[in-house]
Amino acid sequence: MRKTILVLLLTISLCANSQKHYIGVKGGANWNNTVETNLNINYDDVNYSLGFVAGLTYDYFISDLFSISTEILYFQRGHMLIWEVYFVNDAGQGRYVDVNNIYNYNYASIPMKICLNTDFLFLNVGVINSYLLNSTIKTEFDNMTNTIENTGNINKFDLAGVVGLGITSHITDVMLFYTSFSYHRSFTNVEEIIFDSSFKSYGLLWSVGLKYDLTK
Repeated sequence: MRKTILVLLLTISLCANSQKHYIGVKGGANWNNTVETNLNINYDDVNYSLGFVAGLTYDYFISDLFSISTEILYFQRGHMLIWEVYFVNDAGQGRYVDVNNIYNYNYASIPMKICLNTDFLFLNVGVINSYLLNSTIKTEFDNMTNTIENTGNINKFDLAGVVGLGITSHITDVMLFYTSFSYHRSFTNVEEIIFDSSFKSYGLLWSVGLKYDLTK
């Protein structure tokens, strides 16, 4: 019995010593688009839009190999729809021009991930919970731009899955630098347009950041 208690206390002590807490900051760029099914929307092309991501991070290392993390982020997503229209100027001259409608969705996001770590590589998988802050539509047409508020039937909440791969390196004993690429895809519709349709967001996120070891 005494030996069992001694082994248990030793195990708890070793686990406690291996646990680390990191806080940090990150920022990056998000190339985002949407995938649609059963939508009767006529457009000539759909393209990626570029958004900005920034926020705070927290990592809890259960061991040297495994950690869990959460973040508080400002997360821009969106897509671009392109129409080709026939435009006639004041002189009566006509030509085809592209009209770009850039849909921006700005979220406050809380990713929660499980991470597998090595000395310089890490792999993570998790979910992203997001709340919509605002949405705009920017129209680009013949060297003119106009931005209006998006008043569509947009869902306030979004749930997405995410998987990522990155590299990390110690700057000092207490400071880590890292960079990563991750792929995210929504489980929920961005907007409810018509019944039995799907309108979901996906994208590739590149980020860089710093982490500070609170346990040293």
